[in-house]
Amino acid sequence: RSLHGVNNLYLVSSREPERYDMPALLGDAFHGVRQHFDSTDFLFGAGPAQGWDESWAMPVLLSQTIAGIQGHWRDLIGDVLYVIDGNECHVTLADGQTAVVQITEEGSKAWWCNSWYIDLASTKRARETEELRWTPADMTYKPLVWRWVG
Repeated sequence: RSLHGVNNLYLVSSREPERYDMPALLGDAFHGVRQHFDSTDFLFGAGPAQGWDESWAMPVLLSQTIAGIQGHWRDLIGDVLYVIDGNECHVTLADGQTAVVQITEEGSKAWWCNSWYIDLASTKRARETEELRWTPADMTYKPLVWRWVG
């Protein structure tokens, strides 16, 4: 909170906007227009079946490699927090700087910054050891080692 100068933190889900803190966030961010946020047509168009209730709204299907690393990881050397959500990794440095990094996939490998990779075997080992090792494509780099947080 103090690093980013905010009074309230909000947990939100774009897939389920009524859950968690999204209504509170919208109310705090847009004072005076709460009646608009209370109506379904504001977010999804006219009628109740214009959003996630429709049959075309499918969840994202992740590879086994990416699905196996979802969650919170920490690099103890640099005290960096990694939150993997789908193919995105939300990175927070010890000094509060943040970034979002795309984890790309090519063949059977998932790539971090196009320089380190994991595969399904790495993911399975990580589940057993709670340690995820990214192998460098260029052996002049060292492996990245993340520890499971939750």
